Amino acid sequence: MPLHRMLGWDAGSWGFHSDDGRVYEDGKQPWKGFPYSKPYTADEVIGCGVNFAENIAFYTRGGKIIGQACENIRGKLYPAVSMDITQKGWEITAVFPDGNGESPAFVFREDYDSSETLIPSIEEENFTDDNNSGSESSLPDD
Repeated sequence: MPLHRMLGWDAGSWGFHSDDGRVYEDGKQPWKGFPYSKPYTADEVIGCGVNFAENIAFYTRGGKIIGQACENIRGKLYPAVSMDITQKGWEITAVFPDGNGESPAFVFREDYDSSETLIPSIEEENFTDDNNSGSESSLPDD
């Protein structure tokens, strides 16, 4: 994946973008993405998990599952974060599990193979293309 591109814009990557709340997956619809959730802001804890039993990826917000984001997850995975340098004041902290899949710093405490990971985002049902204009989201707060 080219380092100057956002995750999901190219084949072999996926990403949940903060500016529009959309998931960009494997280079599909690189300028539109798929409706997923309300945009997120600084100070929110966003996580990414993989249900290897079902080969799907999901995201969390504040430790709660948002819903299934991507399918057909296979092969070796490389955690990554992409950021727009025009966003001032943002910083990230990454937390990775130990060899047992645990970390005391993790906010997410549920099972990675939970049935909740298979459910499409409930927020996706309420997310419309007019939310992509940069205006306030009409989604309920978490």
